[in-house]
Amino acid sequence: METPNDGSNIDKYTQNKVEEGIQELLNEKEIKIKWRKELEQNEAVQNYFKGFKETSINSFVDHYLNQKYLWFRFGNMYKKMADEQRSQWIELAHNHLEIILQKKLFDLQCLWRAEQVELEGVAICFDFVVWQNNIFNCPFLEPLTADDIEMYQQYLLKEETELEDYFAGDEWQDYEEMKADYLDTEGDYYGMPEWYEFHNQRTGNTSLLLLPDLRGEKERFYSDLFFKNQAEKEKIGQPSILLQDSGVQHLSSDQETIAFFVKTFESKDIQSKNKHYVEYNSFEDNFYYEDLIRELIRTKEDIPIRANTDFKKALILANNEYRCKKVADHLPLAFEQYQFNKKMGFSVGGKDSFYHDLRKSYVQRLIDGRVLNGEEPTLDF
Repeated sequence: METPNDGSNIDKYTQNKVEEGIQELLNEKEIKIKWRKELEQNEAVQNYFKGFKETSINSFVDHYLNQKYLWFRFGNMYKKMADEQRSQWIELAHNHLEIILQKKLFDLQCLWRAEQVELEGVAICFDFVVWQNNIFNCPFLEPLTADDIEMYQQYLLKEETELEDYFAGDEWQDYEEMKADYLDTEGDYYGMPEWYEFHNQRTGNTSLLLLPDLRGEKERFYSDLFFKNQAEKEKIGQPSILLQDSGVQHLSSDQETIAFFVKTFESKDIQSKNKHYVEYNSFEDNFYYEDLIRELIRTKEDIPIRANTDFKKALILANNEYRCKKVADHLPLAFEQYQFNKKMGFSVGGKDSFYHDLRKSYVQRLIDGRVLNGEEPTLDF
């Protein structure tokens, strides 16, 4: 009977892994032979070995070369990880400078919408979203001050502050939602970032949410005219174009389909192995806490843990307080770099073309609405 070729029925991914694994083993063999020869020819090493039993020397050399290969192969990767671990706090601190600036921008948005201020680079409400995503280069924001940094440090170090992960694309300037939420919940701030609430309590800027949204109402008026006109222009009764159903269904790879496939087509042995595998790996929270413990150990710092009836909650709180403190400690350095960039006129980050392109559609919608209302096709309203 003819034996099929080794790779005849193996998918490309597996075949590549096999080839890579073989090559890796060959490389490992070659370099270990080289290292062993170097040890044998090293006079100082051979003198060190004198007086030890031959069998223990052979065992030591085998073990040492295996360890050396691990250092050789993964040492640079772990160095990079260590460097990233050290630099993460200053990077996080820079991110939180942006959060401070987002609150400054939001307060100005409240004033601008109430038509109490004019701002360079702002012509429509959507411009606050544009500047939200280029916050360090916003031309009309007052620069950060030492007082801003101190207040944010106080916020980070207050009990039960949850360290926010900063993403520029988040809704830091969602005026409508934050204002509606504030008015509906009588100041409970469910839809507002914790920093905004803390800042409002310290500055009294909650009152800005009570200002009228004059500019927003005007833009909504023109937008409504535009959308109403678009709806009227649509043809009524135009037949829909439906895709013909070929009768062939798409085979999903979701867990439910895989479970059915295993139960229907696999042996009892594989079904049992699948059951135990799925049950063990279904406890994803356990992996989170295991990773959390490892992360805390890697810090090599004393991290206090508050008493708690649930040790998992205690771990989460301890990790969060630790991270808040590290960011607070690194804020002054991030602030110094921020001041240097401002002094030198350096641009941090760049324009996001997505938001600038999206802005064009907002502008056109408002201009079309003004034309429909018999007004000039400008944003001067």
